[in-house]
Amino acid sequence: MENEPKKRRRRFKQTTSLADRLRTAADMARERAEEAAEGVQREVLLRKALAAENVAQLESFLTGGPAGIPAPARAKRPSKLPKV
Repeated sequence: MENEPKKRRRRFKQTTSLADRLRTAADMARERAEEAAEGVQREVLLRKALAAENVAQLESFLTGGPAGIPAPARAKRPSKLPKV
């Protein structure tokens, strides 16, 4: 075990934002759901699309994205702690 090389993580930078990738996934799931027959598979695809849209909205809210909703205020650390 000591002589084995250390495992390396595969790292790469995303070329598109998380919101764009989520919206693309939602669009693709909706398109596939339209082509699918009524049934369980269609419902699963529609739920995936809805989940991806919800996560995109949440990510936009948390980062203060283009939706115009400001990011939540972060608590500022006081420069000096009050004396007790």
